[in-house]
Amino acid sequence: NPHWVALCQGTLARWAMELGQFERATCLLQEALATCRRLGHDWGATLALNWLGHVDIAMGDNANALVRLRESLKLSTEEQDPMQVALTLIDITVPLARSGNTRQAVRLLAAAESCLEEMALTLAHSQQAIHQEVTTAARGAGRAGDADPLGRRPAALAGRHYRRAGQR
Repeated sequence: NPHWVALCQGTLARWAMELGQFERATCLLQEALATCRRLGHDWGATLALNWLGHVDIAMGDNANALVRLRESLKLSTEEQDPMQVALTLIDITVPLARSGNTRQAVRLLAAAESCLEEMALTLAHSQQAIHQEVTTAARGAGRAGDADPLGRRPAALAGRHYRRAGQR
């Protein structure tokens, strides 16, 4: 079943990325993306594009990461998947902040956090790195007032693991 093959390729790609095998991860994700597109499986294509963006971020290719993450965001929006939209908005903040677009990154971070709050979700503690990186970049760019536009504790904003707000 090509659908399951694409899902397995995505899982293998994430492991390859954890091992620092970025070229291998890219090949697996590109194969998964091609399969998902051929099958008309937009949700799978969204995830493959998102993870390709993560590989680009890890390799320091912010421009390509933005292209892939924006395409993932477009598909998530078309699929009307608010959780994936929020997560992708969060992911986009990293290459934006790293390329000096801190104001836009902070705004997207705030929008994503608002989306999550509307769904009564927060993300796991282990995922606070993006929030910290974006707010630190904003402070470093002299935009201290933009650094935490919501004025609350950092939400954990980078991963795929979430829990209901109020649960530990």
